[in-house]
Amino acid sequence: MNKRKKEKRTKKQIPNEFLPTLQSLLDYCKISEWDALIIGDGSGAGWDVGIGWAGVLIDRKSCGRKLFFGSANIGTITIAEMFPYLLALSWYTRPKGAGIQRRKDAIVQNRPVLIHIITDSLSVVCAGNNLEPKKRQNELWEVFNAYRRRGFEIHFHHVGRSIAAMNVLADEVARQSRLSLHGLFSHVMSILKNRYKLSETIDIYSFNP
Repeated sequence: MNKRKKEKRTKKQIPNEFLPTLQSLLDYCKISEWDALIIGDGSGAGWDVGIGWAGVLIDRKSCGRKLFFGSANIGTITIAEMFPYLLALSWYTRPKGAGIQRRKDAIVQNRPVLIHIITDSLSVVCAGNNLEPKKRQNELWEVFNAYRRRGFEIHFHHVGRSIAAMNVLADEVARQSRLSLHGLFSHVMSILKNRYKLSETIDIYSFNP
């Protein structure tokens, strides 16, 4: 009896609305042609608190997946939402990156490299697809345009966090990345104080005063 109840509770913890496969996610976004897919998320609230980000890049030809995540002690939620894709594109198009080979193949086929970005941020989708004027971080948005000029066609898609399991993964990794910064500077100062026998009252102004 107890075991049966426990099994029922366990099943209820798995949301039924999650898209079960990558193909179901592609179908949901109406994506039929693609070279790379990037699913990401950001965590933060404003300049006075830390931010975190996470994303997964999937290369269609190799079926390879790469996780990206990180954090910063300052930033905005918009910056946090953009970083997974900026980092993923930088890695994908590095000199030995798969994106460079995909670009060579695309040139032969006389087509662009198709990059699809999935996010739960509607504002990022609108700004990324140039559907509305960009009010913040214009310089960072220009990076995407630089990739477009190099032959990478980039499309942003909105998918709610509760719909795709990969969104849930990116959201939690981004959140934990942000939380990992808490107390980091105090920890570093403690290490330096012990290593160099520094005063307990030392602060950021004590270095190269």
